[in-house]
Amino acid sequence: MPRQTSTYDLLMAPSAERQGAADLYAQLRGAILAGQLAPGARLPASRVLAASQGVARGTVVAAYEQLIAEGYLQSRVGSGTRVSAVLPDSLLAVAQARRSAAAHSPPAAAPALSQRGALLARSPFGAFPLPAAGVPFAAHVPALQEFPVRLWATLAARQARALGPSAMADGDAMGHLPLRQAIAEYLGGTRGLACRAEQVLVLASVQQAVDLVARLLLDAGDAAWCEDPGYAGTQAALRAAGVRVCPVPVDD
Repeated sequence: MPRQTSTYDLLMAPSAERQGAADLYAQLRGAILAGQLAPGARLPASRVLAASQGVARGTVVAAYEQLIAEGYLQSRVGSGTRVSAVLPDSLLAVAQARRSAAAHSPPAAAPALSQRGALLARSPFGAFPLPAAGVPFAAHVPALQEFPVRLWATLAARQARALGPSAMADGDAMGHLPLRQAIAEYLGGTRGLACRAEQVLVLASVQQAVDLVARLLLDAGDAAWCEDPGYAGTQAALRAAGVRVCPVPVDD
């Protein structure tokens, strides 16, 4: 019966010139890729292989760990160290073939949007980077240079250190209650509005607010008056909701 090739036979005889983990790693990897170490083959224990090669056990451990990290070997308690059933090189070849096929494939057709989706896609607010410098007389941009960034960072860090597990849970769908209370008090003092926190809804943007109002209060085909010239985002949100926008000229 022919003798089966062992791991020891695949490695060069120990020498003073070959003592590094990189050399052992390269030989084992080469044997795996050449099929000399078949998938599922069990490798010797690190102490045994180190003694047979005349190297430190740490050298074998380092080579094994590198091969495990790269996916050539698998190590399980009670099962030892074995050659992986699926080698990373085969996965890489599949990925490269897919990328090559994708590069030579015709471009995919744009997804079919609903009428509402098509209207939203024509929003005047595209997904493009904003200019770094401020735009003069922009109505929706405050004086950002006046914002107390350092004070804000200090207060934010102080509050972050006091956070508990409850802060990671789902919050109020209406918005943070203390914030809504502060907004209600502000509106009462500065705008004279008799407003309660239960009537305040915190949203991400003006666009989101207009879109929500349009969908709650208007049906498709309803008419809405908008000042002209006016905020383009309002008209875009209304049109996306199927509302007929009726421009109302603004007096000089």
